[in-house]
Amino acid sequence: MAEVDGPVDRAFLVSIEDLRDICGGLSGGKREYKLNCKNEKKVAIFYHDGPDDLNAVCFIFPIVANIWLLGELFRRRPEAGFMVCLHIYTGNQIRRGLYFEGDRLLWDAIEDWEKFWGTARSCADQGGGVPQSVEIFAFPTNI
Repeated sequence: MAEVDGPVDRAFLVSIEDLRDICGGLSGGKREYKLNCKNEKKVAIFYHDGPDDLNAVCFIFPIVANIWLLGELFRRRPEAGFMVCLHIYTGNQIRRGLYFEGDRLLWDAIEDWEKFWGTARSCADQGGGVPQSVEIFAFPTNI
């Protein structure tokens, strides 16, 4: 394996079925993660931590593989075979949060990502709520 100079970030490869379970496990109290998948190309994950979803953020992530044997043959559930890649470089923000800074209302992409990803990442780092089928791989950040 080649050596990587600089920081390395992790990406997560997970089935849609397991991602639904993860989103359910991360939701609680005011915090809610909702997964929406309308086609075989991408999934949308909505996140909010307020009393309602008026200021929710949403990121879409690509479905990078269809392992049909896993979904159809062994489990008889198609979503078990569709694999999603979760990483800052593969996510595309389609709904933005707004934040007050003094008397101004601003959008902050970094704040949105940290709110969305922070809970999920810390859960994955501790091994809690992440199914066995999740594969974690290194992704160099200095490309």
